[in-house]
Order: sequence, then C-alpha cells, then structure tokens
Amino acid sequence: MVCRLTFVLLAAAISSPTSGLAQEAAQQVLPEEYRRAIVTVSGKQADGTGFFATIQGKTFVVTNLHVLEDNLPCVIETLDGGTVVWDEIFGAIAHDLAIISVSETFAVPAALRVSENVVADCELGTQLLIVGNSKGRGALLESVGEVVGLGPRVVEHTCATFGGNSGSPMIETRNWTVLGLHTLAIRGDYSNWAEKDAFIKRS
Repeated sequence: MVCRLTFVLLAAAISSPTSGLAQEAAQQVLPEEYRRAIVTVSGKQADGTGFFATIQGKTFVVTNLHVLEDNLPCVIETLDGGTVVWDEIFGAIAHDLAIISVSETFAVPAALRVSENVVADCELGTQLLIVGNSKGRGALLESVGEVVGLGPRVVEHTCATFGGNSGSPMIETRNWTVLGLHTLAIRGDYSNWAEKDAFIKRS
C-alpha cells in the first residue's frame, strides 16, 4: 500500500489504490485555460511540478522545497515549452513549500486561484483533481478523486498520485481553486496527509 503526503498550502489527502483510478486519470478534466498555469520543474537531480499563482498582486510559481533542494539551477517550463524567467525563491518555514517570483519580463499564460479557507471551499464529496508532471516525463497527467475527510488541519482525498507529482496543485473542480500542494509518497497505508499552512496569507 502507498501513503501519499499531499502537503498543502491549505489541505491534505487519502489515496485509493492506483489501479482503481487509472482510467479516471486518462481523461482530461481541467479546462485548457487553467492547464496553461501548470509548469514542469526540471533539474539534474529530480523533476517535479509547479503552477502559477498570484499572491498579493505578484505572480509566483508554487512548488515543493524538496523539488528545488540540491536541484539548482533548475528549468521551469510551460506547457508550450516556454522557459519561465524567474528572480528569487522563498521557502516556508517547517513546510515543504516554495514560491518562486516570476520576472516582470515574462508573459504568464495563466494563474490559478489559491484557497484562503479550505473548509469554506470544500466539503465531503467535493470533486478534486491533481494534475502534474507524473513520473517526470514532461507530460501532464490528471488524476481525479473526491474529499473523503475534512478537519481543521487536514483534508483527505482519493486522488492517485505518482512520482513527478511533487509540487502538483490539488484543485477542487467546482471553481477550479487550489486547495493544496502534493509533496511525496510513503510506503504504508493508502493515506495522503497535508497540514494547513498560512503561508499564502503572510505579508
């Protein structure tokens, strides 16, 4: 069994067996306008995922710190193969979360909205989508599921996740709002965990 940690900006997860979700993961769900906000992050040591988000009026790429650790310099690319021009990296204390400021000279194709209140933005049964650079091959794979557990610090879900999904956004499909950030997979039971994090709201 596999326990997947979905470290979130604001939420968390329980994963079902991947075999039961393989067919669901094959069908595109995320509208094209939002798919353009997903990026791949590639370095000498590892590959992962990220996404554009507007935070306090400035555009950032959001991803995991562990995707960047010992992996710089890295290349961030959009779906059409464009290389993202970025300036600085900021890391959250005690959380596997990084935001990378995007240069004002770079034309950002799209940005995702990040939830400021996960409890208000989802409930049991809320449909979810995790999309990212699965297995680090540079192609986006979408995995669908739903919220099966909701608390003040975690949200549990049934989306399957794979290697290369580190940094993938966990998106609710009603308003296409990011609830969390996928972090890693651990051998164990089918559980995804993610702590609520106020990083996005910090000044």
